[in-house]
Amino acid sequence: SSSGRAVIIPHPTLRPDEVLLPCVMAAEVLSGAPDVSRRLNLKHRPADCDTLRQAFEDSPVWVLLIRQPSLHRHSVQAFRARLWDRPVIGIPPLVTPGFNADFDGDKMVTHVPSTDAAIDEVKNYMMSSMNVLKPRNGEISTSIKHETIYGIYIATSLKPEFAGGNLSYDSDLDELLEEHENFWKSVN
Repeated sequence: SSSGRAVIIPHPTLRPDEVLLPCVMAAEVLSGAPDVSRRLNLKHRPADCDTLRQAFEDSPVWVLLIRQPSLHRHSVQAFRARLWDRPVIGIPPLVTPGFNADFDGDKMVTHVPSTDAAIDEVKNYMMSSMNVLKPRNGEISTSIKHETIYGIYIATSLKPEFAGGNLSYDSDLDELLEEHENFWKSVN
């Protein structure tokens, strides 16, 4: 099968149209999607995550994330996949209201479209960055609540191990953002 299932967690450094998939899941999913494996020039199931990461960087892979029960259009959204070693799916907190997700053990199904027509439909109509309005009433379906809370937390709780001891509360915003990025690189 070209689908997999895992628990979701927030990953605030992702763009709204990106998702982090577990390498193990990606290898399983690609074994059920020979067209995608061919497009990525993978002759056989890759043994290591680095090979898969490079393939995903060289030739982007779009995936559908599906939150059960699929009661409305925002329960199915498309993302560009990136890979990591953790056993969970990382999603940008910005899109969680559309999925009605709250990170208390919620699981999502990942599906990889394999035909060219399906990939075109995913890229042109189903990307999370294109689904910001609720079809029912035109209200915005995304929320910066999680990003705002996370930003306030980071800005007000600088710790020596996070900032390397170089920043204080009155630090330049560029310095703060650089330290934030370095922190997440060290976590991944």
